[in-house]
Amino acid sequence: LDVSSNFPLNGSPDSYTINNPISGYFDVGPGYAFANLTSDTGVFKHLNDNVVGGDIYIRIRGNLTEDGKHALNSIADTTGISKVYIYPDNNTPYTISGYAAQSLIRINGADRVIVDGRDTATQSGRYLLFRNRHPSQPTISFTGDAKNDTLRYVEVQGNNTSAVSGVLVIGAGVSQGVDSIAIMYNVIRERTDTSTSTRPANLIFGEGLSVAIVNNDINIIGNHLLDFATNG
Repeated sequence: LDVSSNFPLNGSPDSYTINNPISGYFDVGPGYAFANLTSDTGVFKHLNDNVVGGDIYIRIRGNLTEDGKHALNSIADTTGISKVYIYPDNNTPYTISGYAAQSLIRINGADRVIVDGRDTATQSGRYLLFRNRHPSQPTISFTGDAKNDTLRYVEVQGNNTSAVSGVLVIGAGVSQGVDSIAIMYNVIRERTDTSTSTRPANLIFGEGLSVAIVNNDINIIGNHLLDFATNG
């Protein structure tokens, strides 16, 4: 077979990078491999850019400064059952905060994400505090057909004054809805790092995409809802 006429190649040939699936432990904090969750060098982008082949354990190891740029999107998972755990490395309180012109922490289509603020050794306490300093944006949101996600034993603060939003938002899906979300045993409240008298309009806000694409199985259990202007 004579293929000499095919050379030299013209144009720009396609190229591909094949990565091994990732899994295991990822340390996040000052001085660690990932300085935060949501920036260009954060662990969310790393997960979005790779294929997952097992459970992911994101250990928070210090206070984090976030810009909210990257959501945790639907994960390419070779197993179909991998979970993403986000938790503190010990019983030291950590603050995850920033000024983001959108939700600071966005779970956008990612399934089986478990954010747990307890000390793993004692399974007690509440050692993760999330705070968006923007006056009209959420701190945490679940969107994009996210399913089977859990937020428990954390504190969520914000001063979102929008009447059609909240400090924590169960947002719209794309084709199926945001389903099977558990919001359990958290403290959700106004910011405590400022003396402003402006309170958030709503602490928890939910919205579906349409009458055909609704959110289902949203469980809100045992939370402390403090200091809001309109609705808890």
